[in-house]
Amino acid sequence: MNQNTCIIFDFGGTLDTNGVHWSIMFFNEFERLGIESNFEKFSKSFMKSDKYLMEICPGIKDYKSLLREQIFFMINDLTKFNSCDNAMLTNDVLNEIWNDVSSCLINSVNLLRNLKIKYDIGLVSNFYGNLQAVCRDLCISDYFNVIVDSGNAGIEKPHPGIFSIALKKLSALPENTLVVGDSYERDIVPSKILGCETVWLNNKSWKKQSSSYYADYIISDLNELYKIII
Repeated sequence: MNQNTCIIFDFGGTLDTNGVHWSIMFFNEFERLGIESNFEKFSKSFMKSDKYLMEICPGIKDYKSLLREQIFFMINDLTKFNSCDNAMLTNDVLNEIWNDVSSCLINSVNLLRNLKIKYDIGLVSNFYGNLQAVCRDLCISDYFNVIVDSGNAGIEKPHPGIFSIALKKLSALPENTLVVGDSYERDIVPSKILGCETVWLNNKSWKKQSSSYYADYIISDLNELYKIII
């Protein structure tokens, strides 16, 4: 490994779920509750929900409320239940998922705390303009020297420019920066093009990749970073 001075993380699907893509997180619960068992149909609804969040999320300050809005939208989109039933189903899905997210975030906080001793840390995410507020709500904002939210930056992954923004704010050279993310196309490829060292968190992705050429390291759990860095 290079003598890195900075580490840039992705947020969604990385720090909050330890490499499990959000579509998989949601679909498993939807299937368990009998809401939807067709992944192709579900995926279309998931993509629609992302666009919906872009419209409403800037005013949402806490992550649990954001997830509740997304789940409720998808349940309404996929079912013909009444709003009362949908609200109850939303709570069922949210409560199960939040247990997993809370556990992942506890592990991520421990990781960030340990890394912060030696490294400057950045966060780069395709988000909705409220990532800073969400990180404060989750009590992780203080671990980051820089937080770049595509909703505010006006540029999103996989464009390498969003990583360039973070590098500039960190006063970091690409060759001295390690980038960690769960999306090969959105995190690994663009940051490697810039010259960063890359760690692909390949746990449960939305789709399989035919190549791992741009990944310097491949892990299936964030705790494996310790083996790379130390």
